Amino acid sequence: MLNTDSGPIAVCLGLTQAISGTRTVDEIYEAALDALADGLGVTRASILLFDREDVMRFVAYRGLSHAYRRAVEGHTPWAPDSIDPHPIVVENAADCDALSALLPAIRAEGIAAMAFIPLVSRSRVIGKFMLYYGEPRALTAGELQLAGVIAAHVAFAVDRTRAEDFARQSDERLRQALDARLAAAEDANRLKDEFLATLSHELRTPLNAILGWVQMLQSGVLTAERKEEAVETIGRNARLQAQLIEDILDVSRIITGKLAIDRLPLLVPQLVEGAITAVLPAAAAKRIHVDRDVAACLPPIEGDPKRLQQVLGNILSNAIKFTPPGGRVAVACAAEPDSIVITVRDSGAGVEPTFLPFIFDRFRQADSRSTRKHGGLGLGLAIARHLIEQHHGTISAHSDGPGEGTTFRIALPVRPIALFVPPAPDRRQIDRVRDARFEDVAVVVVDDERDARELLATLLGRCGARVIQCESAAEALDVLRSTPVQLIVADIAMPDVDGNELIRRARTANIHIPAVAVSAYARPEDRREALAAGYNAYCSKPLDAAEFLRTVHNVLTAAAV
Repeated sequence: MLNTDSGPIAVCLGLTQAISGTRTVDEIYEAALDALADGLGVTRASILLFDREDVMRFVAYRGLSHAYRRAVEGHTPWAPDSIDPHPIVVENAADCDALSALLPAIRAEGIAAMAFIPLVSRSRVIGKFMLYYGEPRALTAGELQLAGVIAAHVAFAVDRTRAEDFARQSDERLRQALDARLAAAEDANRLKDEFLATLSHELRTPLNAILGWVQMLQSGVLTAERKEEAVETIGRNARLQAQLIEDILDVSRIITGKLAIDRLPLLVPQLVEGAITAVLPAAAAKRIHVDRDVAACLPPIEGDPKRLQQVLGNILSNAIKFTPPGGRVAVACAAEPDSIVITVRDSGAGVEPTFLPFIFDRFRQADSRSTRKHGGLGLGLAIARHLIEQHHGTISAHSDGPGEGTTFRIALPVRPIALFVPPAPDRRQIDRVRDARFEDVAVVVVDDERDARELLATLLGRCGARVIQCESAAEALDVLRSTPVQLIVADIAMPDVDGNELIRRARTANIHIPAVAVSAYARPEDRREALAAGYNAYCSKPLDAAEFLRTVHNVLTAAAV
């Protein structure tokens, strides 16, 4: 123990120098314990701090057994929010009622007296010094003052070190976050580049078949049988290209939050059977057997039949595509509590475990190399997940690995609803539309693209209509003002004056004849805008000839009523 006036000053100066040269909080603790030993002559001491759960824990100690530390850890006379606490000296532990529960451990350690010196930072208790003595004794005012000064030095140093550690950790977290964002951006760019390359390939492939067979047809060297094959091939590849474009549009609608669904009461078994029927030709071509186990009596659900058919068609088409010739695809549909579950299991290529968590991500493909065995844009499953979630359902995929096949599970919620069964279509009405004739009907066809204009004119002309072709809205308005016509068919995207402005000007001029919009803009909002402008119906490109003629027939019939 130091009794000279300069002793405490020397101890504090030494502690200050020691702390200023430390790099870690553990070195601060050691310097504090050295100062206590030099200034107060104690050989047993400890430093405890509150942890994140506000439990007092040993962080440094001398001369204390593990059993003692375990027995007394967590006990303290101060709460973390205690303000300006004073040191507590227990001159004789045996006489202190507050320590009665800990007395066996204290006696076993050979401790007779002790002192609690609070560590305070910014008016908040962050921990304490503990001084231990083998004999009952009190501490002098000078000893308590020196202990308090040492505690203040340590509390300040610990607080400063913690702040520095927090700043370093914050910098590290920021650096990691920036690195993660950079990696994500690089990954996104890579996926974008891969997607654009795949998109180019997938669009060019059917285009190559279309243009190639068109050139062969134009050459005049094909036999009648080969001409029929050429037309079939052109149609198949054109439909494939149209589906690719529709998938891209669907993803765009998902990203912008504009992919809407129509909720109608419907029966799931009919949807499943329809989807299976649609893929049977593709399955037969690869000798793939399709098993089905579809329960007949299932409760109706509320959903969009077109979109759910799209989901099931995509899942089944994938199963056929990724299953080798001679394989099997099993489709099951059954009721579970509060839901109807559809499972599609194939015996195909399976999925790598590392890719399975990303199987529903947009633009993700397990194999994007030029040597991949299967085509596609990698959008179908992302669209499927979004559509199922729009129906408040779930979709998941499981595979035991490459070559082990894949199982998709779709769960759609069941709610009490009344099923509306639409009346059977009028066969006579269908026949009338199929055999529609437009004799004595004058039609103005407006499109700045000659090929598109000629196609519309040919379709209508074959049905007996008298077609007047216009390549601009201005030309069409002149015709409408001077010539009696019964129908307008107009493209939307045209230079100078587009199709929507054309029909608005016509309606303003009291020209109220029926009008059908035909456009390559196929979004729901494009349809709504055209109808709001004044059109009676809307058909999107590429045209389905039968659907277009049916629309024209319905519009003319409604106008005649």
